[in-house]
This record gives sequence, C-alpha cells and structure tokens, in this order.
Amino acid sequence: MVTLSDFLLLICRKIQIMTEQEFENIYCSLRLKLIALAGRFSQAASVDMDGEDIVHEALQALWELSEKGYPIRNVEALLVKITKNICVSHYRKQKFPSVQLGNNDFVSDDSAAGRIVDADIVQIKRLMYESLTATERCYMELKADKDMSLDEIAKATGKTKPGIKTSLSKAKAKMYYRLKKLGVI
Repeated sequence: MVTLSDFLLLICRKIQIMTEQEFENIYCSLRLKLIALAGRFSQAASVDMDGEDIVHEALQALWELSEKGYPIRNVEALLVKITKNICVSHYRKQKFPSVQLGNNDFVSDDSAAGRIVDADIVQIKRLMYESLTATERCYMELKADKDMSLDEIAKATGKTKPGIKTSLSKAKAKMYYRLKKLGVI
C-alpha cells in the first residue's frame, strides 16, 4: 500500500508543475496538520493569528513555486517550512507596546546595547580628556563634541586660529599616546 507521502513524492518527481487536482489532494491531506502547526506557534508566541489564513498563504506560496518550476522533493516538508516562515513573519510584524522604566521611555525593540556603547564612549572621552590641560580640553570639546570649525572656536574664545590649531594638535598627540600606552592602539 502506498502512503500519502509516497504518493505526493512520486507526483512531485514526475511532474514539476502540479495540476489543480494534485494541489487539491495536497490541500485536503495537509490542511489540518498545517492549521494545528500555526495554532501551536500562535499559542507559544502569545500572538493572535488565524491558522486558516496562514495555511492559505502557505498553499498560495506552494502553488507559485510549482508554477515557477521549483523542484519540490517533499511537499509536506516544504509546506511545513513555508508555514513556519509565515508564522514568524506575522510575529515580527506585531507592534509591541512601550514600557515606562524610570524617567526613560524604552520601546521594546530599542537597542540596550546602543545605550551601553554611548555610555562607554562618554566614559572613554572623560578619561582621555583628563590628560589634557583645561585649554586643550575646552578646544577638543568645541571641535569634536560641538563640531565647531577653527574659525568658530577662534571667534568664541578670542584666541588666534594658529594657537588653537597647535593646542588641538598637542591634545590629539597626548590622547594618542595615552591610547597607545593603554594598548588600545
């Protein structure tokens, strides 16, 4: 006796493009299994998804693959994979509410790693600026942090442009030396 899976495999090997009758047979034999799969995913992910809609999307994708001549070796395995991918796609499209934490409002897909990196950069700048004189620190903050040009710094501080450029060069050299000493460079 030939099982349904063997029958489907035999059909797929002989003909790359399914007929409507073959597609109907696949639909009837796998529909409930795929709906159950989508339901289990929906329940596990705590997401409200209609299993019937997911299965129809999966079957539509299978039909389109068949029409394009995609080599289908195992129809059931392919449909399970397509169904799972559609479930994941629907899950990713869900909107998650923001959660109030202290004075900061974090959206659930906000990157905590990004905040940590930003805090690290501030700390590294503070450590690097400690090795500078007050004037060099002031010029570096204006140049690097506030993105001011030499002309703007000269106008704001009342100092000459060549003097500011010299101080910035010394400051950069000190910071480079400190980074090298720490083994960063």
